[in-house]
Amino acid sequence: MTAKQVAQSMNFLRLLAFMAALILFACKSAETRKMESEYKLLIVELANLHESGSEEQARYDRISNRLKEILANSAIVEEHANAALAQELLQKVQSANCTATTTDATKSAAEVLQFTLVMACDRTLQTALATLERDGVVFQGGQKNVTLDLKRSAEKELRGAFTMRRPTPEIDAVSIKAAYRGAAAYAILKERFSLANDFSIHLDNSDVALAPPEGGVRNSYANFADAGQASAGEAKQATGDYAAEAEISESGQFTMGASYKGQNFDLMYGHPNGVYAEGIGTSFATVRIDGQDYRLGRESTPENARTADKIVSTYTFLDGAITIRQILKPLSETTSAKVSVVYEIENSDRKSHTIGIRLMLDTWAGSNDGVPFLLPIGQSKQLFTEEVEFTPTASPMWQTFDPDSMQNNPDADHVYLYSQMAGEGLTPPNRIAFASWGLASASMWDYTVLEGSRITGDSAVLMWWNPKRVAPQKKISIGTMLGIIIQKREPTVFVTDAAEGYVSAYLFHKNESDAVQQLKYNVRCIACTFSGEAPTIAARVQPGEIYINSLLLQVQASDDAKIRIRETVGTTARNLNFPIELKPVWDRARTSPIAAPREPILVRYFSKEAMRLRARLISPDGKTLKTIRLKRGAWGGGYNYQGAFIAPEGGDGAYAVEVFE
Repeated sequence: MTAKQVAQSMNFLRLLAFMAALILFACKSAETRKMESEYKLLIVELANLHESGSEEQARYDRISNRLKEILANSAIVEEHANAALAQELLQKVQSANCTATTTDATKSAAEVLQFTLVMACDRTLQTALATLERDGVVFQGGQKNVTLDLKRSAEKELRGAFTMRRPTPEIDAVSIKAAYRGAAAYAILKERFSLANDFSIHLDNSDVALAPPEGGVRNSYANFADAGQASAGEAKQATGDYAAEAEISESGQFTMGASYKGQNFDLMYGHPNGVYAEGIGTSFATVRIDGQDYRLGRESTPENARTADKIVSTYTFLDGAITIRQILKPLSETTSAKVSVVYEIENSDRKSHTIGIRLMLDTWAGSNDGVPFLLPIGQSKQLFTEEVEFTPTASPMWQTFDPDSMQNNPDADHVYLYSQMAGEGLTPPNRIAFASWGLASASMWDYTVLEGSRITGDSAVLMWWNPKRVAPQKKISIGTMLGIIIQKREPTVFVTDAAEGYVSAYLFHKNESDAVQQLKYNVRCIACTFSGEAPTIAARVQPGEIYINSLLLQVQASDDAKIRIRETVGTTARNLNFPIELKPVWDRARTSPIAAPREPILVRYFSKEAMRLRARLISPDGKTLKTIRLKRGAWGGGYNYQGAFIAPEGGDGAYAVEVFE
């Protein structure tokens, strides 16, 4: 063959290969092509999670579950480019050799096991997970495996504090096994593409010796060091039927109470109002400064000052370099009552410090100390009776709830504690946990939720604002809102924040029949507008079962506004109308600036003027991430401007939105 003939043959072969690729692509079904595109996005998301050291285990779980479904398609697995993507990712997730040591392993009560694990490794690792085992059996926290979150504390070190229920008093040692958070997804890629990558974490000295349990009783109010303190100051505000009050002890620890139509209610344990057990001290705040934890009121005695409308407790740390001011301010309206809780953090030092706040609340639901919690997240069942951790992206509000009281007192108004975490002047916490008070009160900062562990014996809430850098001579502020919410043994609408337009639509139905009932709810806004879309709720309710649900809505209202709840049981429907007292709020942005990655952040702005408006999305550190133009439409004698951002990857879920012309 001449050189020219060889070249012609090679070109012909390339053409055949190209045509074969085209034919293969054309033969792929639309569904396969769609799944292949999703596969590539999942690989990118998985790589970003690993590189950032993300602690969002739910995202890893979602990715692994979806990869298992997608890679069941042999056409995707047989594609060389897809295998190359998996290989490239797994090369970034390398194996490591680590030595495990523990501290504080002797702090073990009869029911509680605590220690701190430190892993020193031969290479830099991102966040990992560890599992406790003994004699080949995984310890149980309720019904699920006990896991320990390990976080980077140095270049080649992982550290985590661990709390669990001791399986039996006789247990004297545990064995620890560690893995990357994304190990399940990595294993699926390795197995399906027949790759040889090793991403295991090998542990030496992984056995943890445990001292015999101390005493024989769990932490209780009787032996809780700070319980039973007397009141040293009160702030109260009342309007019409509603009143909110806060009280502090000499140490600055606080409780909350409320009154509705002249009747007093506790919202936190120990509130001194003559109704139930009195004595402040079972709730407390922790400040973390440069990695060191200080319990407010224990390591630093405050200066307490009370004015007509608020109580301020001032704490100092590091020889006066850091000042923490706890400000409690009751607020009352004609339709609600609440208490603003603000922590002002001031750095008077010549150098920066990282500072965060954890709040542990010993909750009380009207007349009950150990109650479940309700989240307005639009699902069919939202009543939480076991320990769980979540972020404000799952729900910007939580509340206590007492189903027994609701069942036994069908005609009463029921008063519960709720927390609003989003709105003007509020700082969404980085995470929230519903927990058992006995375990939560024994911790200062780190706490591991025990999945399957019931909280209805004595319930508590933990809220974390992660440490942030505070520059020299600067201040930051962290604020949240706690208040009362009124509910009945029937659907109810309650305005939780008139200024922000937040309205809670509470749903209740008991199946009194002998047959399964099909239940459906539609929620409409009459002479008003929802900032987002109100979902349609459907559920099957068994005989004798109680259905409970709660929706958090943001409303822009005109005169004579009302929320209409259409309840359909089987084929029988009824409309329930609830007037809401919300005056139109002009020239102000309405948004829910809490969103998980790739979720929409809706923006609305109402004005009587015709303008050309834009909105910018701002990150927690003050950077403008994106700018959009708002669409204008007529509304209520003025104009409604609206648009939406998509939350970026890698954010912590909390953003600010500014509207400008």
